[in-house]
Amino acid sequence: MKTFKSLISEKEKAEDAIEEAVNISKLKRLNLVDDEEFGKFVRVMKKMDGDKSITLKEKDIIMGVFNELVNAIVNDQSLLQKVAKRKTGDDKE
Repeated sequence: MKTFKSLISEKEKAEDAIEEAVNISKLKRLNLVDDEEFGKFVRVMKKMDGDKSITLKEKDIIMGVFNELVNAIVNDQSLLQKVAKRKTGDDKE
């Protein structure tokens, strides 16, 4: 019979896996990375999440996605305002 701690631990692991899958699918929908580069990008993100060092080439992948994301935000006035409101705490949802 499983202990309460092991059941809670399994539940947390399952929730983390589901949350990660949702985040990856949302990230994929943003189209910030080409399809053939997306797998590399996810591997680099997981590597960073595991506190492992990354190569300069991997850093360039992350920086490219970051730049694309910043450009998308800056070029969309409504999104820019939403982010600015969120930062200042004006967005009370």
